[in-house]
Amino acid sequence: MQAHRRKGRKRVSIIDWVIVATALVIALLLPAGYFSVKYGALAAAVHTEAEFKASTISQLIASTPELWRFQEHRLQELIQRHVGGQKVAATRILDQDGMEVVALSQPLGFATLTRSAGLFDSGVQVGRIEVSRSLYDLYLNTAGVLLLGALLGTVVFTLLRMLRRRTKRLNEALFQEKERAEVTLHSIGDAVITINENEIIDYLNPAAEKLTGWTLAEAQSRPVHEVLRLIDEQTMEAVADPLQSKITSDAERSFGAQIALLRRDGSSIAIEENAAPIRNRKGHVIGGVIVFHDVSAARSMAQRLTWQATHDSLTGLINRREFERLTEAAIATTQNADKQHVVCYLDLDQFKIINDTCGHPAGDELLKQIATLLQSKVRVSDTLARLGGDEFGLLLQIATLLQSKVRVSDTLARLGGDEFG
Repeated sequence: MQAHRRKGRKRVSIIDWVIVATALVIALLLPAGYFSVKYGALAAAVHTEAEFKASTISQLIASTPELWRFQEHRLQELIQRHVGGQKVAATRILDQDGMEVVALSQPLGFATLTRSAGLFDSGVQVGRIEVSRSLYDLYLNTAGVLLLGALLGTVVFTLLRMLRRRTKRLNEALFQEKERAEVTLHSIGDAVITINENEIIDYLNPAAEKLTGWTLAEAQSRPVHEVLRLIDEQTMEAVADPLQSKITSDAERSFGAQIALLRRDGSSIAIEENAAPIRNRKGHVIGGVIVFHDVSAARSMAQRLTWQATHDSLTGLINRREFERLTEAAIATTQNADKQHVVCYLDLDQFKIINDTCGHPAGDELLKQIATLLQSKVRVSDTLARLGGDEFGLLLQIATLLQSKVRVSDTLARLGGDEFG
């Protein structure tokens, strides 16, 4: 009996230590999480401000590449602009040698956060801009959250000690409800749909209502495939119902990387989603939870970045790097098969005179018009690229040198007959 009591006291002591540790973790995680999130948000805001101002100043540099350093009043005006409703931050503009050109001073205190962005002229970095903000308010607010965390930790400690005495009263019904609630509550940051074992909808959270276009009252008691209509994002065709196999499986799984949701109004949005089974204590499936969120912006950004990595932003033609890759691939085919390809290099005579007399915008417009005309006069199988400045490259696939000379001469002759506005 005494051994049993000692064992019981030891178990109680361990639980008490666990409760204390839990309260301490909660008390410390709150300020740590607050600081991490706010610092990340501030860093992102400062970075965005630096990039925005760098883009604006780069436009000024492009218009007056030789004189921009001496336009102090204009530079001061640009760096004093508000971004996103924030106060004007301490800002410095430095040239490529690190010499300060213009500065906007603000009282920052002992701790600052600084982000910089490059200033470019025709793709060449000619300086950088530094944006700094004080961390004093963040530290002060974190201290307040630390006090709140300590109070919350104390409350949690007290509540846990009270709840410890009641844990043995849990029964199967409470376990089932707790399991369902925990899976749902852990997913409320995204759109959540819970279903029963017959794939009939029990619940939609507000995020799911917004994404699907169905309200909870309208969706309840309907089959999930009527509300959650999944299509292939590439083909826009309906996706075979994957829910049954995923919900009855042993682990959480994802539907796929290129799934879109067909909303009630007929529009579609790109989503990422997961499904997991809900089981009772005996392991029987009693339903499932489906979690998904909108990734349209992320996928669109990924597509834009992929395009920008291989294309020239001014003309829309492929860039030098992609042209070199395609040329290398074409060379490889000549080694592995009896094929011939021809690479042509084109540049525009007297183009600098146009830039000097009419300005860079006129030169850019001329480049775009020439690129459009050249693209319209080459085969679909050929590859036209802007290599930089007024230089273009043309890869003629499966063509002899004689054929290429004739085709290029004909293309240039037809191009010479066009007028540019």
